[in-house]
Amino acid sequence: MFNQHRMALVIGCAVAMQSLVWGEYVFLKDGTVLRGRVLREGMIHRDPASGNVVWLADTQGFYLVADGARRIAFSHKNVHLAISDPSPSQSLQAFRLPRQLNVFNVSPTLNRVPAFTEIGPWVVSERPQVNGSRVLRGEFLSGLTQRVQYITSVTPEAVLASTSEIRWTAAYRPDEFDRPTLLSILRQHLRSRKPPLSPWDQGISLFRFALQTGWLEEAEAELQKLRDCPEASTESLVEMERQLRQAQAEHISRRIEWAYSSGQYQLVEDLLQQFPSAYASEKALRTVRTVQVQLQDRRRALETTKTLLERVGQQAPDPFAAALQEIAANLNLDTCGRLDAFRRLALQEERLRQQGKSPQLTAQHLLALAVTGWLVGDRLAEPNPEIARQLWREREIVQQILLHDHPRERLELMENLRNTRSQDVDLIVQLLRYLPPPRAVYSPPADLVTQTTLSPSRQKYLVKVPPEYHPYRRYAVLLVLPDAGQDERVAAEPWIKPAAEHGYLLAVVPWAGAIQSTYRYSAAEQQPVLEVLRDLRRRYAVDVSRVFVFGLGEGGSLAFDLGMSHPDLFAGVVVMCGRPGPHQNAYWTNAQYLPFYIVEGEMDGPKRDGNPPANEGPAYWRALFRNWVQAGFPSLYVEYDGRGREFFAGEIPDIFFWMGRKRRSATPWELGRPQVLGDLGNRDFVGVRPEEDRFYWLSFSNPPGNHRVAARITEGNRIQVRTSANLRRLSIWLNTELVDFGQNIRIQLLVPNKVWELRAQPDVRVLLEDFYQRGDRDQLFVARLDLEW
Repeated sequence: MFNQHRMALVIGCAVAMQSLVWGEYVFLKDGTVLRGRVLREGMIHRDPASGNVVWLADTQGFYLVADGARRIAFSHKNVHLAISDPSPSQSLQAFRLPRQLNVFNVSPTLNRVPAFTEIGPWVVSERPQVNGSRVLRGEFLSGLTQRVQYITSVTPEAVLASTSEIRWTAAYRPDEFDRPTLLSILRQHLRSRKPPLSPWDQGISLFRFALQTGWLEEAEAELQKLRDCPEASTESLVEMERQLRQAQAEHISRRIEWAYSSGQYQLVEDLLQQFPSAYASEKALRTVRTVQVQLQDRRRALETTKTLLERVGQQAPDPFAAALQEIAANLNLDTCGRLDAFRRLALQEERLRQQGKSPQLTAQHLLALAVTGWLVGDRLAEPNPEIARQLWREREIVQQILLHDHPRERLELMENLRNTRSQDVDLIVQLLRYLPPPRAVYSPPADLVTQTTLSPSRQKYLVKVPPEYHPYRRYAVLLVLPDAGQDERVAAEPWIKPAAEHGYLLAVVPWAGAIQSTYRYSAAEQQPVLEVLRDLRRRYAVDVSRVFVFGLGEGGSLAFDLGMSHPDLFAGVVVMCGRPGPHQNAYWTNAQYLPFYIVEGEMDGPKRDGNPPANEGPAYWRALFRNWVQAGFPSLYVEYDGRGREFFAGEIPDIFFWMGRKRRSATPWELGRPQVLGDLGNRDFVGVRPEEDRFYWLSFSNPPGNHRVAARITEGNRIQVRTSANLRRLSIWLNTELVDFGQNIRIQLLVPNKVWELRAQPDVRVLLEDFYQRGDRDQLFVARLDLEW
């Protein structure tokens, strides 16, 4: 087990942990920061001859960070830096609530936390033995269906709760509690202490706890109460206010950063008004000032661009009327950068005119800059009216192609597009990157609403757009997969506020049947999620490099299986109390570029029929994670002490912090290690179903189940491929990031040994058909090579 408190000193060995550093910071390479007591798995060995006990490090064991409520396992290969806290903070405010629990050595030990049939509310009472308790009903032990749970310890990092007459302690994070309730429990505890504490001392304890926990509004309320205490010290009040204002400044600076990065500019303005700059640290001040300057620059650029566009458009309105109308309707703080070249040269022309000099560019040339910049970006803007008109016509054809669901109609339009072009497909690639969604929703409802996919299956799902949404900015997506039998709106509720704060488009996908209780690891169950993802790409401005999927319980099992089956679709997968399932040993290498964030309860017992170990969830995840750790895969495993199969609300802030540092690896050059297919230490990509027919830039036509592939692209347009024997054909998708189309491409199939020397040409039909099918703006492929042997 991970828990360092569960060591058994017996002849032989038992799993244990050794404390390496206390209060350490671990900085991972992706920017994730872990803080706590760093541990390492190891073994305790007793020498039969001498009887001496020796701790032996497990060189292949996990590194862990324990913070009081949970342990976080990570790969040391992903560590950038680990240091002790250079400036240790003041001691944490701790509360010990005395209890008479009647737990003895002979008391039964709870091996798994049951599925509770009823969870009562936490009680606030003047009676010390009742205050901070709740009633739980479920099959604890044979014949024992009800227990009272008592809070025994509270710190800003963890709340511990135990039960009477059973050896069971569960750890929670304070954010899992209703804040007023937990503070009331602590207040009643302080009032009942012997000898009694003064109101001033009680208030200071609650203020420190709220401040250290990050409950700043509650800390403000406690500080206000302290001001009314007769024994209030002015010096102490000033110091407490300084600490609170500093914490508020740090919090608001982070929110300003989030809001700006997610395009919530009105919220940025509101937060700037609240920012207590007099108390802010240098780092917070730099962050806020940087955002403030950037926002002011953008606003000035937007107003200048609007003025110049209107003025120049009056001089030559006819040739670009439709384009100018679209630009004027959608020009905002996010899109004005597309017209930077137009703005710079239009200002230059104004200066020349004011100096009495002849203009270098006509109004039509300037408008061509605006139109081409709008269509393909500022870097490729051209002051050529003919190119601007051609690009606008091509963009209209592309939009028609993406709206036609019949393949023959799309092909005819693609031929029309090919006939209009004398250049390569590079500009079409840029057109696609700047294009609004094919069936864009321009004014979506602000609330969580039910939507139906455009596919024949008419799959229903819930969706909520972030504040200040518009279809010309790309937004991260969080797909939520409920537990089997869970109401979709209940599943969405914990995510609505944080998704809005961080600028995520939130979608909840009902995947299970009406009476379905488990995930069956089938492609049919994955299909609703894949359809919803494609529908989101067609309707909303999705940042395809930042699509995440979260699943709870059986939905977590689906999230894991979906990520392993289609690792090129997601930037990260979050699994809470799911199971890795029957294929974990077959396709664990598919996670080499896809990060996972696994959350489990230490005592999560079985849900399915049969008689697996009581802690089957953690046991399965640890076995899988051991492979990931040794391979250095970028994943985390979080395990809560004494907890079972439940929703861990306290993880939500950390999950968003983790997701904020992740982007999908769109076109990695190396897909596994083709020289060692199937050998120990391999990195093959494995499909366990025929529907798993694509991994990044490799695809297969009607593959069998249990197929393997590994490939890599090296300098000189050389591609090595190795497949399992049951694969006899594959397709290689290419773009200018992977190969040089001006040279031959040498493809070597390692087993059987076969070599192709080919010349690939970019084809607009390949580009647009693939984009129609997948809607992926980052993985844009312009050529496909079909191989068979």
